Amino acid sequence: MPIYYYDGEQNSPPNYVGVRVAVMINSKLHQKWYTFRVAGGFLPEEEQEKIKEEARELEKQWMLEKNLHSSIRVREAKEEPRNSAYVTGVSGIKMRYIKQTKKRQSKSKKPGRKKILTYVFYTPCIIVNSSYKKKKFIKQFNVLTRGHDMAWYSAVEYLAEQKEIGNFDHLLARKPPVQQWIIIRDWQNKKGYEIAENRLPKELQALENNKKSEEPTNPFE
Repeated sequence: MPIYYYDGEQNSPPNYVGVRVAVMINSKLHQKWYTFRVAGGFLPEEEQEKIKEEARELEKQWMLEKNLHSSIRVREAKEEPRNSAYVTGVSGIKMRYIKQTKKRQSKSKKPGRKKILTYVFYTPCIIVNSSYKKKKFIKQFNVLTRGHDMAWYSAVEYLAEQKEIGNFDHLLARKPPVQQWIIIRDWQNKKGYEIAENRLPKELQALENNKKSEEPTNPFE
């Protein structure tokens, strides 16, 4: 059970009144404690209900990540490991961070010829790579500039156009959750990439910042 409620009568933790959210994600325990105690007593019932709702929302978020990791492991059993994290559920469309480079002139104030510096960065892209009637087609859709939802729509629309699919609502409905970009980033970084956190889709950057401020803590340690 991911949410645990304590009324102060349990043996462990002793005299604790509050809520704990605890979910195993990819073999790692994620947990957060919410106490109902305040100086001189307890929070009002209304405040306690707000905390319980926040705990339930956190549980939903963590369970989604847990299920995403589980689906990745299932894919690994069926596909080549190097491709499994990128699969979207729609044949011909994948998600991954694409390596890009940018050259800039050095800002050094020293006289003489300025040095050219090369910067490497990664961009989350939804990629259409398929073929139809012996004609191959490929196109990338930048998630940072379009947003996850619009990039998915554009990719599906392009695929449907190339394959002469009139109604593609069933493909739009298979849109992967935006949290899959976290898993893909972890996957690629484990393989030697260096994808910075600020390259996550904008929808996720605020979420990741919140998670950092909610690092699992145990008030009884």
